[in-house]
Amino acid sequence: MRTETVTRTIYTYAELLDSEQVSERAKERASDRLRDMAWEPDMVTESLQQAAQEVLGEDAYVGILGWDAGRGQNVDFEAKYELPLVSSEWPDAPTFSMDGLYSPAYKVNLTRKARSDWGNEFFLYSVEDNEVQEAWSDSVAYERVYEFHRELESWLVGLAVSEIDHLNSDENIAAFAEANEIEFDEHGDLV
Repeated sequence: MRTETVTRTIYTYAELLDSEQVSERAKERASDRLRDMAWEPDMVTESLQQAAQEVLGEDAYVGILGWDAGRGQNVDFEAKYELPLVSSEWPDAPTFSMDGLYSPAYKVNLTRKARSDWGNEFFLYSVEDNEVQEAWSDSVAYERVYEFHRELESWLVGLAVSEIDHLNSDENIAAFAEANEIEFDEHGDLV
């Protein structure tokens, strides 16, 4: 029987990237492992939820059902909110104009906002003198709400893409590695 002792060099992520003794393949391997660890889809979902909530108002109900920032480019959501909306502080957030509409206020119940080809199902109610009634006959309001939902979804997709880009950025994964004291060997494997 024999015993063998192996010595290896352990690197922080920053040290690994700066090292001339470590191959580019090992550096890429470490970066890929960190990208897999640094974020979860729920983080993006929470960001989308918060953004939609702020656009639709603090009293609104918003549920993010799912999203695809890749080829599908969609955000599925449901919402209950009232119009007019309070202006949002989010840059480039969609807005809703009440100009020229029949009723001074509306309630919207979006039961499903899925991919555009699956439909955009919502109920629209006008609010006049504290009386709520269906507003399907108000075609101008209906079309504006429909278009607003499409703009909101498009804006949320843009936010999802930006959030994912940030979470996958070299700066973010380096900060994640440092905060969690993650170390690697010379092959880019976690230790």
